[in-house]
Amino acid sequence: MEMRAREDVEIGRDITPAIPPISFSLHDAFLHSHCSACFSPLSGRPFPPRHHRHLSSSSSVLYCSPLCSAADSPLHFSSAESNLLDSSPPSPSSESSADLRLLRTSSAAASGDRMFGLLTNREKLLAEGDEISDRVRSGAAAMAAARGRGNGAAEEEESAICLVITNGVEVVDEKGRGIGIAVYDSAFSWINHSCSPNACYRFLLPSPDLSPSPPDSDLRIVPSGPTVILTSILHCSLRSGGGGYGPRIVVRSIRRIKKARSSELWSKYRFICCCKRCSSSSSSSYVDRALEEIATSQGFDNVEATGRRLTDYVDEVITDFLSDDGDPETCCRKLEHLLVSGLSGLRLHPLHHLAINAYTTLSSAYRIHASTSKSFSKTRTSAAYALFLAAAANHLLTFEPSLVACVANYWASAGECLLTLSSSSSPPPPPSRVAQQYRCSKCSFVDALKAVSYADFETVKCKLVDCIGGYTRRSWGYLSKGCDYLERFEDPMDLSWVQKWPASSNRDAKCGFVVAESMDDVWQLGAHCLAYGGFLAAVCYGGAIALE
Repeated sequence: MEMRAREDVEIGRDITPAIPPISFSLHDAFLHSHCSACFSPLSGRPFPPRHHRHLSSSSSVLYCSPLCSAADSPLHFSSAESNLLDSSPPSPSSESSADLRLLRTSSAAASGDRMFGLLTNREKLLAEGDEISDRVRSGAAAMAAARGRGNGAAEEEESAICLVITNGVEVVDEKGRGIGIAVYDSAFSWINHSCSPNACYRFLLPSPDLSPSPPDSDLRIVPSGPTVILTSILHCSLRSGGGGYGPRIVVRSIRRIKKARSSELWSKYRFICCCKRCSSSSSSSYVDRALEEIATSQGFDNVEATGRRLTDYVDEVITDFLSDDGDPETCCRKLEHLLVSGLSGLRLHPLHHLAINAYTTLSSAYRIHASTSKSFSKTRTSAAYALFLAAAANHLLTFEPSLVACVANYWASAGECLLTLSSSSSPPPPPSRVAQQYRCSKCSFVDALKAVSYADFETVKCKLVDCIGGYTRRSWGYLSKGCDYLERFEDPMDLSWVQKWPASSNRDAKCGFVVAESMDDVWQLGAHCLAYGGFLAAVCYGGAIALE
């Protein structure tokens, strides 16, 4: 089963409405800090479940308001979730709670090996005979006991657990913390996984009465599969098992998505075409190769083993740095030596995933080192690594658009580092910079972003990148001064030569030192980076683009 575009979808469009969950539950650690109905953080005096005959469970879950308590309490008790939380020894588990809630609402939507039209994978998961099958059986027994079904067969409970394992989604709050688990119907769960996705998703956590669906919320995808299954599924599309509460999910395009040819063929002729044209998918071979590529000394034949050593070495250095007594200076020295000289005859591609991790860590380590040593040059190197990381990721974005979310974060971080650098310079920044209010005569990006149309995504993107490239070329020599590794790159915004790495001689040719025309160039570069990051983030998550 899968979902396919029913129409051409532009980049940065919501392709589903806000979909309510059919089952959901907070993780144990958040049961007393977040509302069990809407997942909002608790503030002030929380509210217990409404009084029921099972009074002992009044402290098991909490709610942010009487409305949430009234809406969720009946399901909390009738699903036997309260019995599970009060069992001795206690058996709290977000997965088990979600399983019980699912069973309470699944009777009308269960058919064979499916619930709500979602595949349970019960037979496959139980046949493995591993840790997962043991977890399913023990969890099912605990659930059956909580439901008062004794110690007999627990097929229903096993099916519910397997469904959540197969289709459950980790709910993440605005701080990036996993706070719970949720299961959504086929409108979301039938969307295929891809390591090169064309869509992302976000969660809407407040209760429905406080957060209406976005206006751009038509369902732009349709299911595809055998007619007999489709008929049963479409009847429960976008239904909720939680009374409209719980974390809702919205899917958003991060690439242009074409209406599938096979969707038309299905609608007209009721068959699924498996020809090469319909079944082929784009390849990211260059990106994959760059993220894994290393150079070896002539005659070197132990690449795999030393590759593992490289990974272990980088992980060890980063772990030491992040420890309580981590030393940023030592971290910088070790990682830069690895980038410049390699390890045991192996050198990392400048875009290798270990190199990307190193750039991220180096920017952070230099920033911390600068704060303790009061060194302006360390602040400058921190900003240089942040900019180089963003530029490297942007180069990969050209070949793999699904990287847009992480690239947005890199550009925002680079912008913040560069603005911090310019504000800490001596003498202080001129007032004219403040008066400019982010305006640029070349790209007019303020006006462009205030009235952004995602149909003009490439145009706006090219204008911003062109300006960033110009300010980078005027500032890079100044930013990279004194950093042996970064001085080897003439222009971080032009990494086209790395496609021929390591044959390209540019890899080891240090660029000449060029003094930035003024710190205004660095400030403008930071402002453009921040704006570009905000623009890319808005493509993924919607909302306004913050420029101040």
